Amino acid sequence: NDLILGKSASPHHSSPSDELTYQWHDFWGAGQALAEIERIATGTMTSTGLGKEVKFECVCGATNKRRMRCLPQGKIVSCINPECAETWDVEISDGEYEFARRGHYLECLCGTTHFVTSTSTEKMDRQEWGTIPCECGGKLLLRWSLNYVVMPPKSEQAATGEAAEE
Repeated sequence: NDLILGKSASPHHSSPSDELTYQWHDFWGAGQALAEIERIATGTMTSTGLGKEVKFECVCGATNKRRMRCLPQGKIVSCINPECAETWDVEISDGEYEFARRGHYLECLCGTTHFVTSTSTEKMDRQEWGTIPCECGGKLLLRWSLNYVVMPPKSEQAATGEAAEE
């Protein structure tokens, strides 16, 4: 923790052994700066600068902090815990920031609701099946698939009595 500086070259004192040794605390503010650098270095995110910040706690227990200026409405943020797959939608209402957990609520035949994170479903391969076991003994199966509907032109919908979408 010592800082060693060589004296500036001068015609009067040019000895190579002229060194000054200072303790970090000898410099005004260096101790506080070092403590802040160490705090940032132990985190999982880099600093986004100065400004007002908002905090929210993830379901994994990690406290997430973000700078307000970096959070537009609709932005998706991830939990800072590298072991956590949670993502959150930024919602701003009357200047208040809220973080909505991204995912899907799926209901079993027994009525029990299960939450599936968006990240887990987005990472599924197209032909992969996901299984969510339920306490009732049943299970929910998930799979990505392409679905489509062919709609006739509006004139044909009117002729057949179907409601025309606008």
